[in-house]
Amino acid sequence: NHGHTVDEANALYGIYTTMAVPIFNLVPALLTSVSLALIPTLSAQISKGNRQAQRGTVSTSMRLTALLALPASMALAVYSRPVLALLFHADANQLQLASPMLSLLALSIVFSGLMTTSNAILQAYGHAKLPIYSMTAGCVIKLISAYILISRPSLQLMGAPLSTLLCNAAIVGINLYYLHTRTDSIENLGKMLLQPLVASLLSVGIPALAVAYLTRFGIDQGLLFIGAVPITLLLLLGFCQVFGMIDLRILCSTGPIAKITPYLQKFLPKLKKS
Repeated sequence: NHGHTVDEANALYGIYTTMAVPIFNLVPALLTSVSLALIPTLSAQISKGNRQAQRGTVSTSMRLTALLALPASMALAVYSRPVLALLFHADANQLQLASPMLSLLALSIVFSGLMTTSNAILQAYGHAKLPIYSMTAGCVIKLISAYILISRPSLQLMGAPLSTLLCNAAIVGINLYYLHTRTDSIENLGKMLLQPLVASLLSVGIPALAVAYLTRFGIDQGLLFIGAVPITLLLLLGFCQVFGMIDLRILCSTGPIAKITPYLQKFLPKLKKS
């Protein structure tokens, strides 16, 4: 048991499954809406034989998935402890055990999102069996890697989130190979994901550095995290605008923001239409 009694091992596993795993599952569940909206649109374009539209839809869906999953993955990895402290009534020892597991597990979020979207793309192209093959390969990798990693005294239960990361990364890699060879719908994957990656690194990294600096002065990390969340979102929107991934003028004229824009115009003349 590598230094743990049966009761200690069960308690550690319980912390992992009841604290780290449920939070990890939240973001991929939300990202399924992207894949659900993708299938009918892409299927219609495939039936019309519009190759350019197909590539545009695939590129947009993959970039949107990355834009949603990457910041969530990075932020959850950085702020795992305050997130757990806010959501669970746990003592310091439980937080100390759960936070590194959640940080490592959070890195799998982006692969989980890309896996869901790439599965939907393959299904839209009529290759419903290919995701089964890739997911089977991923499960085999997870079982083997979990058996090897968890048995190592230096890793122990940390091998569980690490095996999940290897599993999801392998599935995404295989799916991307299928997309390239069977559908020819991906033109430049690196260019497609580079802008979301840079925007996410900057929007999460800048507030995280500020939080790390301010905690030296004894300020509660939970309060700093609550303040960092809206700043991260604003930075993400700003960098997306700078990189041309979204248009804030369209965002302010449609959706929920449009309802408050008339009130903002009274105080911010610059928002008024020219």
